[in-house]
Parts: sequence; C-alpha cells; structure tokens
Amino acid sequence: RDYKVTGVQTCALPISKSVDFAGNSAITLNGCSVMSNSLASNALNVQGSSDVTAPCLYSAGGASQGGVINLTTCGAVKTHLPPVADPFASQAMPPSSGNCKSAGNGGNLSAGHYCSMSLKNSVTLGSGVYVIDGGTFTVNANANVSGTGVTIYLENGASIKMNGNSHVSLSAPTSGTYSGFLVMSDRSNTGSIQINGDNTSHMTGAIYAPDGNVSYLGNYSGANGCTQIVAQTIAWSGSTTFADDCSAAGMGKVSVGSVVRLSA
Repeated sequence: RDYKVTGVQTCALPISKSVDFAGNSAITLNGCSVMSNSLASNALNVQGSSDVTAPCLYSAGGASQGGVINLTTCGAVKTHLPPVADPFASQAMPPSSGNCKSAGNGGNLSAGHYCSMSLKNSVTLGSGVYVIDGGTFTVNANANVSGTGVTIYLENGASIKMNGNSHVSLSAPTSGTYSGFLVMSDRSNTGSIQINGDNTSHMTGAIYAPDGNVSYLGNYSGANGCTQIVAQTIAWSGSTTFADDCSAAGMGKVSVGSVVRLSA
C-alpha cells in the first residue's frame, strides 16, 4: 500500500529502542504522534488492557498491536519507515561546577549544583538549571513541587524518581539556551526517569535522555501540560495526556520527515 508521511509532529521518539504501552494505561496524544526508531519486530508494543489514542503511530521496525488503538488521522499503524535523526543532537549541555548544595525538605530552592534532591512537603523551584550530579532527583509521595523556567540536568548516572500521590507542576524556560527543555540528561548518562504524580500534575517541556529510559507510572494525567520525549526507551503503564501545540512553551517541533513508501 502506498502512503506519504509529511512533517508529522511527534511527542515521543525512542532513539534506538522500543516504546511500550503496558498494563491498564490510558494514553491520549492530542495532535502529536509516536515514532519508534527501533528496527525490532515489536518496536511499537501495545500490550494487555492499554488504550492508546493518537493521530498515528510510526515505527522503523514492526509493531505488536494488542490492547486498544484509536488512530484519529491514519487508518493503520505505519511500520518500516526510515529512522528519524536525533532532533536535539546539536543542543549544548549545561556546565557542571561547584560544590553540591543542600536541597532541604521544603520551602524555596534556587538553581545550582546538587548531588541529589529529595523533595518533601511544599517546594518551589526557582528558575534556572538544577544539575543533579550522580544522585537522584526524588519527589516523595504527598510532596507538592512547582516551578517555572526550570531545567533539570542529569549527569554521572543521575536519575529522576517521582512518586505517586505527589503533585508536580513544572515548566521549562521559554527563552534562552535551554528554551523548552524541562529535563536534559548527559548523552552518556543511563540513569532512568520515572514520572508519577496525581491526576492534576503536569510537566511542560521536553524530556531529552538520549541514553536513558523514560517511564510514566500510575495515574499521571499531565493535565494541560505539553511534553516531548526523546530517549532510548519510553514506556507507559498509567494514564497520561499530552497536548499538541508546544510553541508557547518555547519548544520546537519534533517531526517525522517526509517519506513516500511504494508497494511492490
């Protein structure tokens, strides 16, 4: 069958491995699709009782189509497409310097160099870059964490863990060197990024972890948030909603390029 893909906007791009929709996940992608660069037969893996709604799903390899798939702009999952280049390959990474600061248990925190952060109670992050050096950026259960103009940078094995029943309201800068980037991971950093929270939490900005794994757990809805993900693997096992127009959040488009596939 012939089809053409022209500049389709994606909000999730696993660079070389799979994207998984598992468990009882209910994923709604408003106006943006998913592209997997993996060449595996299950590069797109929709499992069990998962329910996925998106304009379209794309794969450089194949697709395992269990669960429920609702495609709003194409008739079927598109497989065996050319892989998409890393859209952020030329993005400069933040510098790391200075002694590690103490994160404390609540109140107002300022940007800077931290070995780890374990956030409890109500915490407001001031604007700027938060370097997490070798440890974990943890949002504990029942914490309330907010901030605008925030970039979290992971290096030396650092990771992110956001626990259930927390409330997270974070947004990336809308201008400057790190415009649109909420989470950045050093290109050699393999630490995982686990995102959870209550059903009114939202994170606005790109999550860029070219050598890391991103997973959404529990009932994280991302209400009114706008998120792009570029990572090694991406997995959902809970409920999430992504918005479509990220221009107001300082983010550009991540697109599947123009492709024409001809039947033999």
